[in-house]
Amino acid sequence: MYSTVLTGSTPGSRKAWLPFARAAGLALTALTVFASAALATPSTYTITASGGFDAATGKPDSCSTTEWLFVINGISPAGTAPTSISVVFDTNGTPTAVDVALTFQQTFLNPPETTAHYSIPIDSTSAAYVFDGASAKLPASTTYNNFVLSHGSCAGSTSITPPPPPPGPGATPELDSLALFGTGIVGLGGYVLTRLRASRRRPE
Repeated sequence: MYSTVLTGSTPGSRKAWLPFARAAGLALTALTVFASAALATPSTYTITASGGFDAATGKPDSCSTTEWLFVINGISPAGTAPTSISVVFDTNGTPTAVDVALTFQQTFLNPPETTAHYSIPIDSTSAAYVFDGASAKLPASTTYNNFVLSHGSCAGSTSITPPPPPPGPGATPELDSLALFGTGIVGLGGYVLTRLRASRRRPE
């Protein structure tokens, strides 16, 4: 005859494991909250160009016939410059977004920071652009000093309309008109003088 022995947890063993199960649950909850917070924290932030142009007209402070050049300086840590920036131009009243790649960067050692250049060659199309704004994304841990438009085309920028010129002087009378007017005055004077003399000769 065979006997079957059933093995399993006893009430005492379940009580012994209960604190460990609770601790594991709390650890899992904490890990979930931490992961959610880490995912919610943005990894980048956006900066916008804020100098080197007239905000009302979009006209660059410095005009160029060769390139549109945007500069971000004081980027720290060094070497964390964005690989491209987004520039918005106005073309005949229609906004046009252009991605401009990093064309040059210079890194300084004291303090360790980077200056980044973003350039667009000026051609027959980009010469007529009107600058409307530029933005870039930096890593959350990166800082910078300035983001500016160094120079660009002034051909397409709206300019202030100059006031109309003052009206010119009145037309100068012609010599013939002056002579005719003078003749009339002399004739009138002669007639008046003749009448006066005639009135004096009348008997009383």
